[in-house]
Amino acid sequence: MNIPARSTNPSIDAQPTVLTQPLGQSPLRAAIGELTRSPEPQLLPPLVEQAQLSLAQSRLVHDLALRIAQGVRARGQSAGKAGIVQGLLQ
Repeated sequence: MNIPARSTNPSIDAQPTVLTQPLGQSPLRAAIGELTRSPEPQLLPPLVEQAQLSLAQSRLVHDLALRIAQGVRARGQSAGKAGIVQGLLQ
């Protein structure tokens, strides 16, 4: 059986093969690369500072946690895991 080296479709043969160039490195990708495997003691303090909540945010978080806990307790053991998860999603 003879297999042609090229396709028999002239429109395919006329199309040049175009390879895309690798993407350049973005500033964000470069920054991530520079910080890869950096020591945790160096990286954590600024992250912990950024994670601090304001007093208003802290109150909102507390109120939400309290509502969730009360809802879970009110459902009791009969609701099962699926009921608890569904209650948390509402």
